[in-house]
Amino acid sequence: MKYYRILLSALILSGCAVVPLSHDQCNATKFPTAHEHEQCLLAATKYEEELNAQADRRLIRMDKQVAALNTCDLSPNHAIVEMQRGKSQLPSERVRRRTKREYGVAFTHQNISSSLTFNDWACMTSQEIQEMLRRAGF
Repeated sequence: MKYYRILLSALILSGCAVVPLSHDQCNATKFPTAHEHEQCLLAATKYEEELNAQADRRLIRMDKQVAALNTCDLSPNHAIVEMQRGKSQLPSERVRRRTKREYGVAFTHQNISSSLTFNDWACMTSQEIQEMLRRAGF
């Protein structure tokens, strides 16, 4: 913790922080010139805008995945196939049933992993699943 405090004070004094200070921190810090204070506020604004843009992109990606999963789930001819080994990032059947009763759809932002990508699952027909298993030697 001591190292962190020393490093933080060095970043504030040098004015070249990797992670910009927040607006409150800029206002609480005494800078030698008004120009440095303005630069600090500008960097804080840009950093907050970038964080908001990242969060927006993440939500858009999750919205697309949730919509695709629910579309596949509602299609009578298709099934969701998870393409990775290990712990599933999709909810269990019990959780999906409960979510479907509560919200009308099986998949929501709350019940899928935030690290789930389109490469982790596929929407396939029974023929596609059988063909995939045949190619894999099963």
